[in-house]
Amino acid sequence: MRINVSIFNAFAAALAFCLCCAVATAGDDERADVASSDSEIDFSLFVVPDGKDSAFYKERLDAIQSATDRQLRLVDEIKISEALPDAYLAIYKNLAECDDLNEDERVRNFRLYATLLLKYKDVDEVDALLDAEKARDKPDAKRVGVVETVLLEAKIERAGNSKDADALTTVADELLEKATAVDGVAENVQELCKILSYSDEELGKTTFDKIVAAFEQSDDPLRKRLVKGFADERETELLILKFREARDAKDADAIKAIAAELIDKAETNNRVAAVARSFCDAISELDEELGKTTFKTIFAALERSDDPLRRRMAEEFAGLERFYNLVGNDVLVEGLFLDGEEIKWDEYRGKVVLIDFWATWCGPCRAEIPNVKDLYEKYHDAGFEVVGYSVDDDLDALRKFEKDEKLPWKTMSEKMSAEKKNERGESVYKSLNVYYGARYIPTMILVGRDGKALDTNARGERLRELLEEQFPDVK
Repeated sequence: MRINVSIFNAFAAALAFCLCCAVATAGDDERADVASSDSEIDFSLFVVPDGKDSAFYKERLDAIQSATDRQLRLVDEIKISEALPDAYLAIYKNLAECDDLNEDERVRNFRLYATLLLKYKDVDEVDALLDAEKARDKPDAKRVGVVETVLLEAKIERAGNSKDADALTTVADELLEKATAVDGVAENVQELCKILSYSDEELGKTTFDKIVAAFEQSDDPLRKRLVKGFADERETELLILKFREARDAKDADAIKAIAAELIDKAETNNRVAAVARSFCDAISELDEELGKTTFKTIFAALERSDDPLRRRMAEEFAGLERFYNLVGNDVLVEGLFLDGEEIKWDEYRGKVVLIDFWATWCGPCRAEIPNVKDLYEKYHDAGFEVVGYSVDDDLDALRKFEKDEKLPWKTMSEKMSAEKKNERGESVYKSLNVYYGARYIPTMILVGRDGKALDTNARGERLRELLEEQFPDVK
């Protein structure tokens, strides 16, 4: 599992203030008698017990956010700032141990715990965590790699802040040693060397070069793959740089040469293939026909490939192409509602329908709900309908959110739809998220009475204006 430490640190730093969550309350039986009699905040929420299931800890996160996501008195803000660290540490420590989560989810929560431990406590406590992980009867390599990575980042930043050249050299040597021995560190050497470069650019570069050289000599499949990934990424960066130079120079011949190189590189370089859609869009701004033909050539090659990754890329690109050309064309909707009932899309013909791709954990998605509720109430009797398409993995959280928010429309579940198989073990329904290239949520598609898309960005005031056009007689 790859850990992007620089992005991850930014997330962890903001975690206490930016959790995306729904309103929930903790059970009275779990509350300690620590509430303030003259405060609206129930401070017992911040006392988190051990040994519960994942749903409990997710609900506790939601409850804490609900309690704190409003205007507070200064005295409460001070108390909250004191109580939050231990609450979050307890929640993520327990989530990392929950048997009802899969391994990736547990490691992800453990990563949050280790990073917050460093943020809220000190390096000594993270060192102790590493010792405890190594002392297990069967140490978990992923968890050990997580803590090693967090500690190395802390050491690099501490040495950089001290402006001690010898200390930076020492930690660079440790990074080289750990990268060859610890998979979790190996997967993050680019980010760690970038952090090192902030304090000493040359040291960061030479350390990275030494690590790559060591990986090239290794027989380990992971490190071989990483070396190939480093080379692919560098090749991609150079291609982007060449394009920018040609674009700025308005050199049409150079742009054509780069388009040809893009096609050639996409055959063997997965990084180039992955950014081909965006690359071709940029080329299209200068030469629309060249951009389109370049993309079609790359897309056809991906479709012919036997490599599973490239086949998935082809599916994603097909979805993006479908989404870009959706307005004016028929919309396909299939799958299961949260109650297990199959949607009968033909029955929506004659109505104006909003298809909302969303998730309970998505703040912007939840922010759209009040507006959609108001418009639903105003236009529903005139023929306006809403179909939610949730990409949530946690169906219990989704059901609770739907109930708590009293959503007046039905919600489809991508997870439930994907799990429905035929006798050959094949998916019965398409993933609409992939089929329409909905890379970001919320994605909100408005469908006309004839079943054709009217708009693919029907949000906020734009949705209001579109519905006014569709229902001019409703005042």
